[in-house]
Amino acid sequence: MRTFTWTRSLKDNNQDAVGSGSRFVAVADGATPLGGSKAKADATAAFSSALVRGLERNEVRPDGLRNGISEAVEYAQRDCEVAGVTSTLTVATWDENVLRIATIGDCTTLLLTSTGWQVVIDPNYEGNEERYLGRVANSVRHGASWKDAYASINADLKQGRKARNTDRGTWIVSDSVDANKVMDHFHIVSVPRACIKACLVLSDGANAWRDPFQLVDAGDLVASSAIDLDSYWEQANQMQREDADRSRFPRLSNLDDATVARVIYS
Repeated sequence: MRTFTWTRSLKDNNQDAVGSGSRFVAVADGATPLGGSKAKADATAAFSSALVRGLERNEVRPDGLRNGISEAVEYAQRDCEVAGVTSTLTVATWDENVLRIATIGDCTTLLLTSTGWQVVIDPNYEGNEERYLGRVANSVRHGASWKDAYASINADLKQGRKARNTDRGTWIVSDSVDANKVMDHFHIVSVPRACIKACLVLSDGANAWRDPFQLVDAGDLVASSAIDLDSYWEQANQMQREDADRSRFPRLSNLDDATVARVIYS
């Protein structure tokens, strides 16, 4: 078994955080509040990092996954000094019998199994970006500029952010929402350990290398070295600079962070 982690950011403080132990890997992707100040952006980065530290302190395992994540969330909440910060969180943990994945938010997990690739995502986020981008494309077909087409969905995107962690919206880890309550909204999948060859956990920034930028596929990510990942990172950033209006590679936002956690079992 070989475990590997990698992360990069365009920000002073990386709001992605990645961690690993002998039986787990985890990726957290902090989400700065709308209109957030630099202090809130810094606090968001600290919050996602604290989530991962909490998991590492307790060495989360499959048979204690729920408690392990709850304790990590409570640890991060105690560490947080600024209100209103949030983060996605995906944890993959295993023993001799099972690989268990818990995810909330928009990270993607790719499993190489004995029968091919399996994708694990939070179903509450599945298809959201495609629906918004469909509206953008429809506006362009009816004569709108790309700038105006993206602007036309901004209000709904902001409303969706405001509705997080309510009955009207999606859920995410927060500095203030009870850890046990948020655990009820994690998507948890269990797969027999014997059929897993590799596990990849990708933040949304790294997953964008696959779609929309089409730089890599899952097999590339299994085989990639840190130097390879650095190259993908630079290529994706160059591509988005050359596509400033987001017309060639439609996307709701530009890349800022990218994180990969990888476990190869055989």
